[in-house]
Amino acid sequence: MNNTKILTFIILFLLGFQQIDASDKPNFIWINCEDISPNLGCYGDDYATTPNIDALAESGIVFTEAFSAAPICTPSRTSLITGVYATSIGTQHLRSMVERDPRIKTIAELMSNAGYFTSNSAKTDYNFDPTGIWEYWKQDEAPWRQRKDDRPFFSMFVYGMTHEGSTNKPDNWEKNTAGWPKEKFHKDPNVFVPPYFPNNDVFKKIYNRYYDNITVFDETVGEIIENLKNDDLLENTFVFF
Repeated sequence: MNNTKILTFIILFLLGFQQIDASDKPNFIWINCEDISPNLGCYGDDYATTPNIDALAESGIVFTEAFSAAPICTPSRTSLITGVYATSIGTQHLRSMVERDPRIKTIAELMSNAGYFTSNSAKTDYNFDPTGIWEYWKQDEAPWRQRKDDRPFFSMFVYGMTHEGSTNKPDNWEKNTAGWPKEKFHKDPNVFVPPYFPNNDVFKKIYNRYYDNITVFDETVGEIIENLKNDDLLENTFVFF
């Protein structure tokens, strides 16, 4: 199934939710990281420390063929939230704010129309104005607790701790890993460096930091799952990473 068919299926699936009674609708969690390849334990990477994501994979479905809709962050996020290729809506250039065609709805708006409480924690950074898309827009690892009613929820989490900036800038990496015991850090002097980078000490240090940031992200995923468990919501919630 190609990307267009998948996006079409998702949109039709969400539109169909508008015909279902709210009490019968499941919740949805969408967790979005940045700038990583499949360097996760569930994809066979033995150097990755990702027990929480691996547990999700073990009890769920693992996609073995998935491709980004755009080669850089903001156009890719724009495609994710609209289900439309960036080249189709004019958002393919980084930092090129455009006026969104009112006929193009975001997934959050479709879910809201279907009776869902929607939240984003807390990054958007699309190539169009995100004002009014989300009902609750704030850094929060359990945003569903902000509901004033019993509506099902669609909560998106977009985290930047794996962004290339946090790997290349020591200050960001140090902030991410503050308080860690020494044994948690990735320090393999022979860590694998992809062949398109120089295989030297500088890049080995960068790639060890890269794996540290992935572990930080995995711990955040664990916090979200734990909050769902504590609120007795996990069994009625689809978690998409």
